[in-house]
Amino acid sequence: MTQPQRVVGRTRETALSVVVEEAEAPTLDFRCRFLEQTIVRRIPAQITLLHPFGDGDAVDSILLAGLRELLANGTWAASAACPLAGE
Repeated sequence: MTQPQRVVGRTRETALSVVVEEAEAPTLDFRCRFLEQTIVRRIPAQITLLHPFGDGDAVDSILLAGLRELLANGTWAASAACPLAGE
């Protein structure tokens, strides 16, 4: 999780995404054809969980540390899937 450099004249947008390394090879042809800028900018295959995530200026080391702890724990996935279990 890193903060990109600010683009002059543009509001900083954020997203909460998870990199899916296993999807890199199967999606490479598609990404090269339709999402060339993701390859050029070295953005890996990913799943966006939340966009917009929040104010770009509010992203700081405390927020990033909390996200790392939450994602490392793994319990968020189980709680997020529970409402769908009855479907």
